[in-house]
Amino acid sequence: MAHGTLEHTADIAASPDDVAAFLADLVNYAGIHPMLVTVRRVGGGADGATKYLAPHRMRLHGVPIRFTCRVELRTDGRGTVWTHTRQRPGIDMRATMTVRPHGDGSRVHERVEVRAPRLLLRTVLRDGGRSHAQMWDNLRRHFGG
Repeated sequence: MAHGTLEHTADIAASPDDVAAFLADLVNYAGIHPMLVTVRRVGGGADGATKYLAPHRMRLHGVPIRFTCRVELRTDGRGTVWTHTRQRPGIDMRATMTVRPHGDGSRVHERVEVRAPRLLLRTVLRDGGRSHAQMWDNLRRHFGG
């Protein structure tokens, strides 16, 4: 397995409570993440995680592909959201998002630790990086920024 990291920071024109509440339910991401087709909650575990199935679509070398991610989401209720995403073949992503006050709004910082087969890592980092940058732009627009 190969390892890599993605990081994004976005300033959002909304209160930290509103932004953190939005990010605390992966169903909301279907409206802002460019690869997500839909998100379906499939229950939670005894550990407090909410579990989701998240079908995605993308183009790989011009060929449309679809895949489904299994996602577990946890939050501390104070502005931190953790996700653990698994996708075949052997892609594992662990993200930490923090929402903090910034000026009249919020600053969201995301760090994603990626593990993937060596042949896929560059594609995951490139395409995942682009889609998450677009996701944060869409989150700004969602909150009117």
